[in-house]
Amino acid sequence: SFSAKKKCDNPDCEKFETELTNAREELVDNLNAWVVKAVNSPLYRLYSTSEPCILFFRMGVPLLYDGPISDEHIAHRFTENKDPVVKELTDENFEHLTQAGSGATTGDWFVMFYSTDCVECQRLQARWEAVGAELKTRMNVARINRQTQGRCKSKLSNMIVC
Repeated sequence: SFSAKKKCDNPDCEKFETELTNAREELVDNLNAWVVKAVNSPLYRLYSTSEPCILFFRMGVPLLYDGPISDEHIAHRFTENKDPVVKELTDENFEHLTQAGSGATTGDWFVMFYSTDCVECQRLQARWEAVGAELKTRMNVARINRQTQGRCKSKLSNMIVC
């Protein structure tokens, strides 16, 4: 169903808007980013399960902000993650990125398997970027298209996949 409401009903909406407005200048100066308020946006319904939400799109890849309602935290999270964090593992780049064939290590990997026809997988993309932003100094975060990356999947045969 479609709701034609004109504003957010959550009391945190005004706090988020105020803090994002306070962070606006830093975001524009450091990231050359536009700050846009969207009410009743289909993007909200696609990428978040609650309102308010802040999404930062980098080259079309969304990052869902899940931190404190603070202009400093918002600006820090986005400036530290101006490029997408989650790596796309494919049959072509798997060996290079993971060093699996050489026995060398590139560290731990946290991998999400997805498919392009899965709506929940698309919804999870912005949250998966948030996970990657949080963990990027401790481990690699990646995703693998389970429909198209057969060799890549077989190299991970020792893993438990849910």
